[in-house]
Amino acid sequence: MFAFFVPKKSPLSIWALSTVYLKNILSKLVLFSFTLSKNIYIKIFEFEIFFGYDNIKTKGGK
Repeated sequence: MFAFFVPKKSPLSIWALSTVYLKNILSKLVLFSFTLSKNIYIKIFEFEIFFGYDNIKTKGGK
């Protein structure tokens, strides 16, 4: 902490703060998109299982 003693309002401290802020936003976006895609994938998977099972049942019954 003391190694990076920079006076406030200096370009370096502003740059450091902005990079931390951007990394935080980016990680949140990545996490959000990951959970969203996972949910969509699970929904498609359930859909496939449900209709695949339905098709097998009807074909087997005929």
